Amino acid sequence: MGIPKPLRRTCRAFVDGDYKRGEASDYILHPDFAQNSQQYVRAFDVLQKDILELFDYIEPADINNPTYSYRIHALLMRVCIEIEANFQAIFAENELSIKTQLT
Repeated sequence: MGIPKPLRRTCRAFVDGDYKRGEASDYILHPDFAQNSQQYVRAFDVLQKDILELFDYIEPADINNPTYSYRIHALLMRVCIEIEANFQAIFAENELSIKTQLT
C-alpha cells in the first residue's frame, strides 16, 4: 500500500538521490505544501556546513568514536533540536499525533 500523496512539510528524494525532477517535484512549491519552504532547508544547510567543517578536523571513522568536545556536543544538540522541531511541525500540519498513531 503506497502513500497517495506526500505529507505536507516533507520532502522525499527520488531513487537517485535527487530532489528535483521536472514537474514531479512541483508539489514542493505549492502553497498548501508549505509556506516559505526555503526556510525549512536553510537550517539543514547550516547544520550540514558545520558538520562538514567538523570533518576537516575529525575524520568520521570508528577509531574516532571516543572523540569529544563541547563543539561536537553543541552541534549534536542543534541537530536534535532541529529534528524535534521539524517532526512537531510535520505532525501538527498533517493533524497527526503520536498518541493516535500508536493506538
